[in-house]
Amino acid sequence: MQNPGKLTRDIGRAALIAAALSLTFALQAAATSEETPKNKAETVREPSYAISAAHRHNVMYDDQGRVWYWGGLEKLVNGVRSFEEYKPKLVNGLEDVASAHAGHTTDLLIKKDGTVWEWGYEYTAIDGKNGGFSFAPPRKIEGLERIVSVSSISSVGGAIDEDGSVWVWHIVPDGPELMPTKPMKLRDIQAVDLSVDDKVHILKADGTVWKWDAYVGNNGNGSYARPNTADSVTKVEGLRDIAAISHTTEGGKTYFAIKENGTVYGWGRNDHGNLGRSDYKPVSKPAVIPELKDAASIVTGYGSTLIAKKDGTVWTLGLEIGQYSPTLYTDKPKKVEGLENVVSVALGSDHALAVTKDGDIWSWGYWGTSNKEKPVLVSSADRLRFEK
Repeated sequence: MQNPGKLTRDIGRAALIAAALSLTFALQAAATSEETPKNKAETVREPSYAISAAHRHNVMYDDQGRVWYWGGLEKLVNGVRSFEEYKPKLVNGLEDVASAHAGHTTDLLIKKDGTVWEWGYEYTAIDGKNGGFSFAPPRKIEGLERIVSVSSISSVGGAIDEDGSVWVWHIVPDGPELMPTKPMKLRDIQAVDLSVDDKVHILKADGTVWKWDAYVGNNGNGSYARPNTADSVTKVEGLRDIAAISHTTEGGKTYFAIKENGTVYGWGRNDHGNLGRSDYKPVSKPAVIPELKDAASIVTGYGSTLIAKKDGTVWTLGLEIGQYSPTLYTDKPKKVEGLENVVSVALGSDHALAVTKDGDIWSWGYWGTSNKEKPVLVSSADRLRFEK
């Protein structure tokens, strides 16, 4: 979500941190201004939007506290499934939202008072042939205050507060006997960004990267890994002068770090060339990816990597987005044709989003019952600007 930035509730440090966080999946579309007819010396600032994607849905918010949602909502009528229109729809009843982050099963909202809330949809069955999804009321996560940015996957959450401290917690059980944990503050960490997977990677202000393992134990003997209750972190060696780290909402276990000079490091899974390496072997330590240059932000998913470059173009690595064939992948950066002036990208499990500097939203990949191989305009900035 990573950087042209996420919206936050405070100016100053809050804005700085959210700008870094928005590298995964929700960067800010550029705000514009225009002269008023009454007084040409006066200007009117248009709202700024930020996006986030996970699984098969998307969340967007603006700096006025409004939230939009689309994708993943379906109805069952007389045994026939149908999906709602794949267009951003304003969510009624949500107010004072400073940031919205899409998670695999649970979305996170930061209110303007710095509190964090879990939110999302739930399925209600009328009978065996009828039912549908509706939004559940947001639920406050106790123990989180003065938060300026969040990140999550299906079972782990992380947050940064106004002081730069990092908080982590387990959202859902990872086994029949395990329960979610309360937010825990990690020791000796002053962060500007974080990315949540089964490891929480943390970018510090000094340009170093650290990690916290969300689970401990061995799954090989049939037992479940246990939620990690230790608050210690370890340094990722070989990384310095890092300006941004990659994000994921899908737990792809592929990681990138971008240096201030544009050099990109990668490590983790490389099954489909999603690290840009042709040996298709996992990489245990950060290694330079020569083919990736001038990257502004990188987001990852299950086997796919999406790169937004500084020149406004978008590139992919690994599995083709929205394609299910295991043979459709590349270990060399492939340009996404038809996109330019892109300032923000987001990646779900099998679809992608891009936002241009004008605020237009494009998407490609799997949409409910159809697949779009090329980017299609989902919504224009003009439509969002005047929506009530």
